[in-house]
Amino acid sequence: VTGAGPLSMAGVALVIGAAVFADQAGEARNDLAGTFFLLAGVALAVHSADRPVDRLPGLVLIVALAGGLAAGTKLNFLPAGLVLAIGSVYLVPGRARRAVLPWALLGVVLGGAYWYLRNLVASGNPLPWMTEVGPLSLPGPDQATGGREPGSVASYLGDLDVISDYLVPGFSSAFGDGWPVLLVLALIGTVLGLRRGTPAAWKIGALATLAVTVSWAFGPTSAPGPAGEPVGFPSGLRYLAPGLAIGMALLGMTVGRQGGLPRFGLAALLLLLAPFAVFAADSPTLGQLSLAIGSAVLMTLGGLALTLTPTRVTRAMTVPLAALMVFVLLGFGYLARDSFEKNRYASPRFVTAGLADAYRWARESRRGTRIGTTASRIYPLTNPGLDNEVFFVGLRQPRAGFTRATRCRDFVSAVNADRPDYLVASLDREGLRTDFPPEVSWLDSDPAAEPVFRTPPTALFRLTGPLDPDRCRQ
Repeated sequence: VTGAGPLSMAGVALVIGAAVFADQAGEARNDLAGTFFLLAGVALAVHSADRPVDRLPGLVLIVALAGGLAAGTKLNFLPAGLVLAIGSVYLVPGRARRAVLPWALLGVVLGGAYWYLRNLVASGNPLPWMTEVGPLSLPGPDQATGGREPGSVASYLGDLDVISDYLVPGFSSAFGDGWPVLLVLALIGTVLGLRRGTPAAWKIGALATLAVTVSWAFGPTSAPGPAGEPVGFPSGLRYLAPGLAIGMALLGMTVGRQGGLPRFGLAALLLLLAPFAVFAADSPTLGQLSLAIGSAVLMTLGGLALTLTPTRVTRAMTVPLAALMVFVLLGFGYLARDSFEKNRYASPRFVTAGLADAYRWARESRRGTRIGTTASRIYPLTNPGLDNEVFFVGLRQPRAGFTRATRCRDFVSAVNADRPDYLVASLDREGLRTDFPPEVSWLDSDPAAEPVFRTPPTALFRLTGPLDPDRCRQ
């Protein structure tokens, strides 16, 4: 949409750059990938208005493909991905919708069917984590390899203590102290997208936002943790963030079309929110706040100046201002990339202290080290150069199941089969009422496991040879 691109991009960047996604650049999580596919689908749908009718089937295919790719990325993207795929049919005039329906079905199947078909073949169930659906009992693997106890936001909506002690602080840690403003802006964008008379593409984006929100609120991973203690709520907000990103994009498209002072006013507000969102984990410093406030003031004054000055003057100012912004962005981008590469995993704060020590050790380990672990967060052990081979030590089960060993002999057999150079035995979730996992006591009794360090709830061992199953008591 003419004039709306910069504002939409700024609004989306505010969500993508927030603390809720801060660790995804160095993790194997795929929330950003799914968010990308949803945003791409909405963007393609928005640009359908100017396409000739004979090109609409191809556009429907691509929009549905984006929705399918989102749905195939992660289960929580499935409802929004289907909204995109089904909604793509309504991008064409009424009489032609039946003709493009096969293209929409083809796109969503090509993009999203692979993993669900793979699950069906491997476990007998396309959604293997759902084995009890009403009166139906479906096949599925035993897959308890780690993680927190499930819990949904919807189940805590009437619990004021949980809301005040966990939900409100969780929003603040994920999106900064300005999170109420961010949520209101995204809500306004969604409501504007649903107005009567708005193009179908806007409505598709707004409905996708609602689908993301509902799946987040009722999903079992939105507020995980012990009953009454949803300690995983801040992390679970990454399932809501895609909806906020679409809502901010819709807001930018709507306000951007109006031009003039509304556009510059929204830009100034986004600048004010930026330090609170980006530095939510570490409260913004006085310098960062001053920079945000100064930028917002300059944006407002610049908007007034550009609005009141003759057109020829504004055109003359456009090129140097754009060049300056590109130069500044490239400079900040280079500094951020350099800092990320040098400090990646140097001071991890998203796990227990012991596992953080293991990540720091992995940064300094020699290349090509084979590391086995009982922690579910294994990616940082590969070290910044991805040089180490890391794997979870577990037992294969029927129907593609893969579980943690609960008996010493089974654990020893799994370790000997994998033959790691080092073994990280750890718990990686807070709130667990034990100092070390049972694997530590099993390894302590074997001379082939040499202790390297021990910081609750993690112990690192260097393996000098096969473990002895006869030393096990179980």
